[in-house]
Amino acid sequence: MHFIRKHLIFCLIVLLSGIVSYGQTRNELEQRKRNARSEIEKTNRIIKEISKSKSLSLNRIKLLNKQVINRKELIENLEKGLEEHSLRIHDNELVVNSMEEDIEKIKLEYGRLLQSVYNRRPPYFELIYLFSSKNLNQVYKRTLYLRQYSQYRKKQVHLIVQMQRLLNLKSSELIKQKEEKEIILVELEAENKNLDQDIGKQKAYYSRLKRRERDLRREIRKSEEIARKLDVEIARIMEEETRKAKSIYILTPEEKLISEEFVKNKGKLPWPTRTGIVTGKFGIHAHPVMKNVKIDNGGIDIATISGSKVRNVFKGEVMKIIAIPGANQTVIIRHGGFLTVYRNLVDISIKVGDNIETLEEIGTVYTDHSQGDNTTLHFRIYNEKQNQNPELWLSR
Repeated sequence: MHFIRKHLIFCLIVLLSGIVSYGQTRNELEQRKRNARSEIEKTNRIIKEISKSKSLSLNRIKLLNKQVINRKELIENLEKGLEEHSLRIHDNELVVNSMEEDIEKIKLEYGRLLQSVYNRRPPYFELIYLFSSKNLNQVYKRTLYLRQYSQYRKKQVHLIVQMQRLLNLKSSELIKQKEEKEIILVELEAENKNLDQDIGKQKAYYSRLKRRERDLRREIRKSEEIARKLDVEIARIMEEETRKAKSIYILTPEEKLISEEFVKNKGKLPWPTRTGIVTGKFGIHAHPVMKNVKIDNGGIDIATISGSKVRNVFKGEVMKIIAIPGANQTVIIRHGGFLTVYRNLVDISIKVGDNIETLEEIGTVYTDHSQGDNTTLHFRIYNEKQNQNPELWLSR
């Protein structure tokens, strides 16, 4: 009896062990896979749109590069999920085999016990045992003993039934895990084929762009000049505000409150476009085509679809609308001590001095048909004069 109870407790521990951690790991992997698939779908949509243009575009190679990264991330998570399933299947196979063997042993031992008892007992053993008592006190004790013995046997049967249920549960779980593993294997094979196709497109387009080295260098110089003009304009605006205050610019109580709310929403701010892929990350990075050329990005570049509306990411006041040659219009919005900058807009729907709410539309991203239908928003965040990495502030 003691052995059976210990074994049942062990089986319960084995059954439940790792379920929480496995569930957490599985949920994390599933979320990563969903995110990667979502990025792949958005990137595919944008690539499909710009593929209609015959013009070569640096934006397109950025999108193809992003697609390869997304595909590799999805494959990596699928492989991790496959490994996790394989480990769980291996563990469950060991548990199932062990439980089957132990249940069989317990049944045999219980059968031998019953056989031994019945072989030694004469007919009507219980009655003879009770009537042979010397007094009523002994009758009571023997009745109690027979009742306890009967309960003991019932408990043994109950424990065996419980162990069998656990075994059935574990066997069902094992079958389900094997089916899930097969699904992952099929999906992994398909994604590896898709990755090969993506890499093929990436290499082919890269070769075509490499032949346009002179044009690419011209684009780099143009982009750097636009960025420099934007930096100068923002610095001028900040100096102008300080000069108006006749000292260091001091936030009003309301602006301080907005700043605090802005900080609390770090990592939660909505995206400035409904659909978008980051094709240019913040900071210094290698050029996607030109070797030994570095790009210093003061914000992020978000590729989107033609006609995409740009939305304000947090409540604030429209501080400035400026036109920079080659970059269309730029809107600067103040959120207390923070600024958000939206560059490459047309059809501006707000004006300087407007107090606008979160997600209120401010304009449309310009589509450059001469650059392969490139529709890219340049987005920045400043804490006063200090550039911030927008990806750390936007929702995941």
